[in-house]
Amino acid sequence: MRKIWLTLFALGGIIWLGASIGRTVVGFDAFVPGTVELKAAQTDVMIVHTVWLYTLLGGWTGWAFAAATIGGIGCFFAYYNKFKTNGWMMMATILGVILLPAQGWIILQDFRLWSLFDATSGLPLAPMVEILDVFLFRVTDIQSGVVTGLSFLIATSIASLFVWRPLTTTPEQDQENHES
Repeated sequence: MRKIWLTLFALGGIIWLGASIGRTVVGFDAFVPGTVELKAAQTDVMIVHTVWLYTLLGGWTGWAFAAATIGGIGCFFAYYNKFKTNGWMMMATILGVILLPAQGWIILQDFRLWSLFDATSGLPLAPMVEILDVFLFRVTDIQSGVVTGLSFLIATSIASLFVWRPLTTTPEQDQENHES
C-alpha cells in the first residue's frame, strides 16, 4: 500500500508542478512582456481563448494537487515510524501542511474564473469585461502572486528534500546519540 500512496503523491506533485509552470507561461502570454498590459495585437477572441487555456490548466493544477495531497496523507501514515531517523520526511510534512491552506485559497480563486466558462465547450458564460476583470485580478493581484510564488517555492523545497534527504541518521548514529 505504501507504494500506491507514494505513486499518487509523486504523480500528483509532478503534474501539479508541470501544469503550474505551463499555466504561468500561458497566462502571461496575454501581456506585453514586462508589463501587465494586454497585447494590443490580440483580438478579444484570442484573449478569451488564452484565459480559457489558463483556466483549463488551473483545473489540472487543482486535481493534481488534490491527488498529491491524498497521496501525501497516505504516505504520512505509512511512513510515520520512519520520521525519527529521516528528518527530511518530517520537514517535507511540515512544508506540506503549510502548503495546504495556500493552495486551497488559490483553488478558490481559480474556481471563480472557472465558473465564467462552460466546462464542456469552453465557451464564455459571462461578458468579456467580467472575464477579463476576474483574470486580471487573479494574475496581477499581489496576494495571489505572493501565495502562488511561495507555494511553488515550498513545492520545490519538498522536491529538494526528497532528492537530498538531509537529517538522515542510521540506527548506529541514533543509538550513539542516545548513549551520550
